[in-house]
Amino acid sequence: MSLYDKYFSDINRNHVYTLLCKSIQTDFGCNVTHDIHFKERYNQIYPRIFREIDTDNLIDLNKALIDRMAEPFTTIPLQPLAKAPPNAQPMNIYSSNRILSSSNRYDYTVRVEPGKYTLTKITLPQENSSLFSGTTIQITFISHDQSVTTICELVHTRIVNDKPYLTYHPQTSLTLQSTDKIHIQIKDRNGHVPIVKTPDICKIRLVKKVDDVFTGLTLQNMPSQTDLVGLFGSEGYASEVEIVKSQPPHVMIRNFTGDTTHSLIDMSLQNHIQMSYTK
Repeated sequence: MSLYDKYFSDINRNHVYTLLCKSIQTDFGCNVTHDIHFKERYNQIYPRIFREIDTDNLIDLNKALIDRMAEPFTTIPLQPLAKAPPNAQPMNIYSSNRILSSSNRYDYTVRVEPGKYTLTKITLPQENSSLFSGTTIQITFISHDQSVTTICELVHTRIVNDKPYLTYHPQTSLTLQSTDKIHIQIKDRNGHVPIVKTPDICKIRLVKKVDDVFTGLTLQNMPSQTDLVGLFGSEGYASEVEIVKSQPPHVMIRNFTGDTTHSLIDMSLQNHIQMSYTK
């Protein structure tokens, strides 16, 4: 069998991919096995290695392929991230804490304490959306007459409850002074806020108390996962909700504390922004 046939065989392609994923998981703590962007890059680089590496040894080709694929991970710690001042405090913003008037989980407003905020990273659950059409996204922070935007680059993917969560770091520093609220827009690489194909807010149309423990709700739409649901009010996430029975559009809730002014929110679809904060 020729070197070409050996290298491009399905056995070799799959074998090297498995070794590569295990190596990255062990060395860098990143699970890329089901990362579609990583797999696309693997398929793009695979034939290039054969063209670029002058060797008649399959082992040398496979080693060059693994080294090339691992390059972004070995350089991640060297990427210049926004440096927080010595007196800065960590600040975590979740799209589930957005105020009721917000448009959606990619275009929302949160209340904050007065101070200066610097973006550290953002983590998003992967969806079928234009947001994930490349390895970069844009994020814009708006507060009163200030508006700042930066490009964020994908650095790693983790699988949580069988769902890929993608973490991005800003390519340049993004800092904003705010007195009360920050309007956040998460955009695709072309600068557009993506269309929300899967709603995360489920409006409550009817509440019926069954007894002291259980309450029946009729929903306008159902959450994608009934085991990861919260109560959503005018100021965002209010409390955890336990759905004990589901028969769309009806659900049975244990110890329900809301009413028809509330909604249910699908927590599995929420994004997380980490910032540093100084007064």
